[in-house]
Amino acid sequence: MDCQIGEMRATVFTSPIVYDENNVKRVTELLSADDGFVANSIKVATVQIVPGLKINVPTASGSVPTEWEMISEKKKIRIHFGPQKIDIVKNTFSNEQSIGYEATFCEWAKEFFSKISERFALVLTRLAFAPTYTPDWTKDFNKKTFNAAIYKKEPFKSPEPANLLFKQVFRVSETLGDKGVLFNYVAEASEGQSVIENLKNKSLTVKQMLNLSLDINTYPGKDVEFSAEEMNEFFKNAPLYAKDFLGYYIG
Repeated sequence: MDCQIGEMRATVFTSPIVYDENNVKRVTELLSADDGFVANSIKVATVQIVPGLKINVPTASGSVPTEWEMISEKKKIRIHFGPQKIDIVKNTFSNEQSIGYEATFCEWAKEFFSKISERFALVLTRLAFAPTYTPDWTKDFNKKTFNAAIYKKEPFKSPEPANLLFKQVFRVSETLGDKGVLFNYVAEASEGQSVIENLKNKSLTVKQMLNLSLDINTYPGKDVEFSAEEMNEFFKNAPLYAKDFLGYYIG
């Protein structure tokens, strides 16, 4: 079953790149000028520099932004730099654009993570891909049938559930290169309103639909690191991981 996508997130867990003029410049150089990325700091904290600690921060202690973003309104992409990870988030799709877009997004994320890892000598400790699918309810795909597929039971004393809310986590052994890696496959479902953009007539439509958020991520472990090749393989395969997991629920 093909589904429109409400949002996608690609993540690498790594050391922080703190907001300062030099770091913003170094990151901006990795991005296309045509995409119009703009930097924005969003959280400030006091940083105490520890001698010998390898992180990309200013050389003096003091109050600095520890979370910041590069935002492109044109590409509808937000790159979030946090204390432990870098997230790339893309949202606000039209129906026509979003279906099958996972591979394009993951390729863009893979290229950016490759560039920034090399420039800042980052050590990658976890990887994640998290798409949120927003299929419309139909006559054959509705709250009652979806509930039955998950729980194999009829709704409790009512023709259909008033709402859907559940979370499931599976741990699965996968491989990256010749390395065995334990993955978390996380699914969260709820019913809600989603805003769909129609680029043809430049309108927004509010629909009642299923929000099925998937998160495929590597399981954390002591001394776990991923090479550039393993990171590339993860994001190359991420759309297939998501398609396989999506099919488990609404295939």
